[in-house]
Amino acid sequence: MNNADINYLYQDNAILELARVATKDLFKDQVCLYLAAVCGLFPRLHKNWLTAVIAINNAGKCLEYDLCEDEEELRQEVKNMLFPNTYNYNDSNLVFQAKFPGDVADNLYYATRQTQAQLFRLAQTDQPVPGIPTPG
Repeated sequence: MNNADINYLYQDNAILELARVATKDLFKDQVCLYLAAVCGLFPRLHKNWLTAVIAINNAGKCLEYDLCEDEEELRQEVKNMLFPNTYNYNDSNLVFQAKFPGDVADNLYYATRQTQAQLFRLAQTDQPVPGIPTPG
């Protein structure tokens, strides 16, 4: 681990601790000021930005700093950023989101189908093992 990595760890830990301290009424006013400054240092949806914004919102200080965000909407925004593509297979019985393109998803889907077919051929059945619960 080099010095830059260690500095990021210190930075991340400091922001997490500020967010934790923001839950205490005695320190809320002072800490939210610093958390708002943190929001200006990182791009939207960066983990440190998210930590600071959520802490400010939970502390009830979002209006003061114009940082009011709905946590569920933020989660959805992050999810859409990380997994922008949605793929449907088996008449939408299998749906997943991923960052990779459709041809990769198709290859993975067909590979799983081939593996399943080989397993069923070897096991000579497509029924679950009796007595073992299956998720569903």
